[in-house]
Amino acid sequence: MDGTPFIGKISAHDANSNKAPVGFKWKYKDTDEYIGSAKMMRVDSEDNVYAILGTDANVVKLDKYGKVVAKSKELAKTSQITDLELVDGGVVLVGLKFYPITEDCHGDGCTSILSHMIKLDSSFKFEWAEDHGNYKGGLNQFTGLEKGNAALINNECWGISKTFDKDSTHNGYALACGTGIEGCSLDNMDKHLYEICTKDPRKTWRALTIATDLSGKRIWSRMDNHQNESGDPNFAWNSASEYIYTNSNGKSTMITDEAMGFGFATFDVYTNTTCKTEETNVEIPETFI
Repeated sequence: MDGTPFIGKISAHDANSNKAPVGFKWKYKDTDEYIGSAKMMRVDSEDNVYAILGTDANVVKLDKYGKVVAKSKELAKTSQITDLELVDGGVVLVGLKFYPITEDCHGDGCTSILSHMIKLDSSFKFEWAEDHGNYKGGLNQFTGLEKGNAALINNECWGISKTFDKDSTHNGYALACGTGIEGCSLDNMDKHLYEICTKDPRKTWRALTIATDLSGKRIWSRMDNHQNESGDPNFAWNSASEYIYTNSNGKSTMITDEAMGFGFATFDVYTNTTCKTEETNVEIPETFI
């Protein structure tokens, strides 16, 4: 995508006017080697601006006058950043991380994608990182699955939201992701991997929700599809979660991209109504509305 990312601030008066603004109070135009657009922006209580920029999705922090406070250009070497949350003057980022695969593949198929979290402090210095994805199990046609072949399973996170306990204390994060196989082709995989791929039901994508603690460690995860109206328990629509936010009542709502449209799912990240997962033997919410 051609173009140069920029961020502009308009006055409160112009924002509330019934006429279009004629200019910006300030404008930040990225002059590094970025192309594309500004993809995500959040503003903290001191009017500092945090934004994800460009096709490769690097991160910048601006003060209330549009001056650069911190910037990271190193993340895009291995990651694509898709969303961020503000924490202690820094950020927790979520996105995709690309890993080389050396077995059973060739060409474009020699890359594995895992969901990725990164914590940067107020100066954008690295604090920690965690990878997520390729979990076993599921319902209906996914029942009894072990982890998939790493060359096949893509795990892509597109949204992050803080979670809170019953006392409104920040206690972790909820991630909105999708997991599945893009397709099976001898153009980018050998015959052995192709045979594995054609037999794997994860060619149908699932919405992957992950709850983590404050350090990005997984507490639980769940994978869901909208079942087809035919009533066949082994036929589900492709699904992926694209965005997630925490409501005022403490529940998390994710927005899903469905093969037949879009959907919403609301659940308690920390709830007394629980069930057990075979994989982790930890408690997870039953409620999925």
